[in-house]
Amino acid sequence: MTRFPRLARCYCDWELAAFIGCLLCVVSTGVEAATTNVRAYRIDATFQPSAQSMNAEVQVEFADPPGRDPTDRARELVFYLHDGLEVLSIKVGNRSVDFRQNKVPYDYNYTTKATRVVVPLDVSAAPVHDMTVSYAGTFSASDARSPSDYMRIDADGVLLRSYGYSLWFPVFLEAGKESEPVTFPEVTIRVPEAFTPVFVGNRVADERTDGQRVSRWRADGVDLFAAQLTARRFVITSGGGIHLYHEDNEASRKSANSIVDYVKRLHELYAAHYNPARRFEQVHVMEMPRYGDISSGNVVGISGDVWRQFETNQWAKRALAHEFVHPFVQVPTKRSDPLFALMIEGFPSYFHLPILAELEGEDFYDEFLNRIENSYLEKRKSGKDGRGNPLPPEKPLYDIKPDEVGLYKDVFVLGDRALLFFDFLRRQPEKANFSRFTRELFAQANLDHAAFEALIRGHFALSAEDLSVWLRSNEYPDRFHRKPGNRP
Repeated sequence: MTRFPRLARCYCDWELAAFIGCLLCVVSTGVEAATTNVRAYRIDATFQPSAQSMNAEVQVEFADPPGRDPTDRARELVFYLHDGLEVLSIKVGNRSVDFRQNKVPYDYNYTTKATRVVVPLDVSAAPVHDMTVSYAGTFSASDARSPSDYMRIDADGVLLRSYGYSLWFPVFLEAGKESEPVTFPEVTIRVPEAFTPVFVGNRVADERTDGQRVSRWRADGVDLFAAQLTARRFVITSGGGIHLYHEDNEASRKSANSIVDYVKRLHELYAAHYNPARRFEQVHVMEMPRYGDISSGNVVGISGDVWRQFETNQWAKRALAHEFVHPFVQVPTKRSDPLFALMIEGFPSYFHLPILAELEGEDFYDEFLNRIENSYLEKRKSGKDGRGNPLPPEKPLYDIKPDEVGLYKDVFVLGDRALLFFDFLRRQPEKANFSRFTRELFAQANLDHAAFEALIRGHFALSAEDLSVWLRSNEYPDRFHRKPGNRP
């Protein structure tokens, strides 16, 4: 999965999803809020799955302290929590401060609502370097009946993500704003001892005491989208820094050893071919309920049916490889740039496939890309997916907006044309250049469409016309097709 919210993937047609997306907006009070760049979160949270509840104390450290500039006219700090949570108290330093809270529309939380908390600032006082927020409340499955339903707290455990999905700690961002990496120096998760928590980053301690399991984690440079939290009745299988969390049944245990070995190989190959800086000290892979296929930094969630079929089903291996490739192939790109949709979903939809070609053989790769092409051609012709449901209108890759990614990912254009574009590059006569291209591409500190195209032209003798047709049009001329002998 991806860092981009999946809220648009619900059981309705694409027109209704787009209409709902247009209606959702964040309430603005007209009062200027302080710019809040968060440097770090220290979280101490307790979860009661049987009661669907949590309570937490979170210390927020600001990178750019609000109020430090005497000319700053901002009068308040604003943050958001899941709409089932209520703030109990807020302290700045050791001093309790006033606040107000109310429920507002917020489409970067799975219920499409949030608790908006406003903290008035005393601009005559010292800058606000940190703030401690205490809160409590409940999480329940979404009323929207979407794939987001997997996010909840219930008898099955804790199943939460973060900004864009389920706001279980304070987020100082309006819906749809850019998220900057933050540090989690201390995250303490307390659950009943039958449950095993998994955060992101590295687990540094884990103990049972008085019927409770206390798990401590640290994570550096984590995008808020990736700050997931899961706690279930897991059995743990580990090997070589790879930690698997799975159900206690024969089929899940049988798959676990194979998955450990497979993830080790993927980890090495992704780091070697794409981004060596993403070689993780710990990798955590979880067996999840339906819709729980997620990618959050060094944490991967795989739904139970995929997990249990891993040894006998190539699709299961492909699903795991796809989820795990996300952190290795995503490069910071501004939401306003035409490349954003292709980067956020097109890149991870394709770049596990060349690695699977190395592991499973070129025949596996060719068979899959041929199926993708045939499906794409049929969708272009019929305007419907494989189940006969209407598709959104085809758009050029560069024309898909950030709020439309949910309509096209895994469905149309981002799930087929994007793959065929990168396959076209891989089939160029300079095939040896493809690995050099990917290593340079994923070493970029940031990326925009101009730099992306310059990298392509630097490695492949691709005409400007063909590059423009691929990225800026819906045309799919015969010379692009994968038919035998049709090499670019």
